[in-house]
Amino acid sequence: MDVPPEIGFDRQFGTLINGVHTEFVFHRFAGQWLLLVTQLGKIGVIYDVSFDVKLDARKLPVNLKEYHTPVVLSTKCCLGNDTSETVSAIQFLANNTMLNRCPKNLIIGLGLKNIETKVLHEIAEVLEQMVFK
Repeated sequence: MDVPPEIGFDRQFGTLINGVHTEFVFHRFAGQWLLLVTQLGKIGVIYDVSFDVKLDARKLPVNLKEYHTPVVLSTKCCLGNDTSETVSAIQFLANNTMLNRCPKNLIIGLGLKNIETKVLHEIAEVLEQMVFK
């Protein structure tokens, strides 16, 4: 009997972020990535993020302060409450993780209890260790 290929996401796991259980789902599609991060037990706000500069023209790595050039992106809220804090969190994660290597569009869902610098740094660290290792 043939074994069917593994079905599921590239990465799906939970961990503690700032003492709060946080679920992560990540999957690569052709040209598009999906990232869901939630502390709410459900999907929070969903954004369609497009990178305004093609991947081969982006100045990488972006997180070196002496050469810092932010990743230029556009966001469109598809579901939920569109806030400047959430857009800023997406910009932070794109600048401080390998999310900036996404070929075209990123669909990102954030359901965070608090959008704080400490929380975003911990999420970025988890993404780098668990998703982009």
